Amino acid sequence: GLNPRVYTGLIEYKQGAPIKHVEVEDQIEWADDVSMHALDNEAVFGVDRQIELAMRGFLTTDKRRLRRLGTLPYAEPHVPSIFTAMSMGALAMDSRVYGPQTQAYVIGFNQSVELVIKNTQGQTHSQHQHGGTFQIIERGPVDHSELEPPPDPRFSLDDVPKIPVRTFTGVPMRRDTIDVPPFSYVKVRLRMESGIWLHHCHLSPAHDVAGLSVTFVVAPDVMQKTLNIPRVFYEQCEMQGIKTEGNAAGNWGFDMTGLPPVPVEMPAPKAQGAQGAAQGAPAKALPKVPK
Repeated sequence: GLNPRVYTGLIEYKQGAPIKHVEVEDQIEWADDVSMHALDNEAVFGVDRQIELAMRGFLTTDKRRLRRLGTLPYAEPHVPSIFTAMSMGALAMDSRVYGPQTQAYVIGFNQSVELVIKNTQGQTHSQHQHGGTFQIIERGPVDHSELEPPPDPRFSLDDVPKIPVRTFTGVPMRRDTIDVPPFSYVKVRLRMESGIWLHHCHLSPAHDVAGLSVTFVVAPDVMQKTLNIPRVFYEQCEMQGIKTEGNAAGNWGFDMTGLPPVPVEMPAPKAQGAQGAAQGAPAKALPKVPK
């Protein structure tokens, strides 16, 4: 299919070695993490904060195709976020100092976060979390009103299957990576140590580099008191001309002078007038997914 979960290939350790043919079933049942139980019996986390991340693609006014998880596609800041967190004092608790395209979420010390990761597109995305593991809580369908139309003209949103809601029972499974199937969401919960942690799509470079990343800045106030960055890190940045203090642009406060302009999304086509609508196919209301 378009999103196979099983791939087969040949690994050759020695040229000319005999090849062993292994029969592979056409249909292999996919093990859903929601139905698994973690053996360490870690209790499910509560929710101090919920963050919604929705995967979307868009065309910019300068004709680039980008993707985003938050409000903007991710782009690296001029100053690595860890140095911003360590050098900005009390302002490090304000997400704005990390720059608009770092897509930073500042999280308090020892907070439990629930991520609602929505895949509004017609391909599977494999989401990876740095800095620890998350508990897998629930899967279900994204509401049809939020979906992106399939790029293949042979299909429409009417063809999207009704995905049932599935919630963990017992002890939730823990992973650092999870597949989010087309037109569905997953809920995961995690508690991260203080630090700078990326959450991104593992389908690199097409998706990660195109912008499907966000930054979790966890307890920067604690970082400033407890973290000691090795001197070699500063030396490596100096050799590459990378600044090691200030906000995302290397300035003070919220002055982002020097960062590239934020990409602007191409406006959606204007709705047809009465005459245009009469000439085209009649509009169809999108079906609602049963609750």
